[in-house]
Amino acid sequence: MKVGYGNDWTGASTRKYQIIDETISGKYILKQMPIEMINIHGEKYLAEPLTGLILRDKNEIFNIKEEE
Repeated sequence: MKVGYGNDWTGASTRKYQIIDETISGKYILKQMPIEMINIHGEKYLAEPLTGLILRDKNEIFNIKEEE
């Protein structure tokens, strides 16, 4: 799986994205990675973000690498 990092729409935080595909116009089709959360009992779980697929310019995504 190919992943990269980019700023959220406000520029306040950096998010990790899975790169699904790229378009011929130079954009990435992305999906935000699940977020690790901790419940009130101290148990960790993964929460899926509420956003669907995201279209971003290639120059907005950095530290691209392959992960399993």
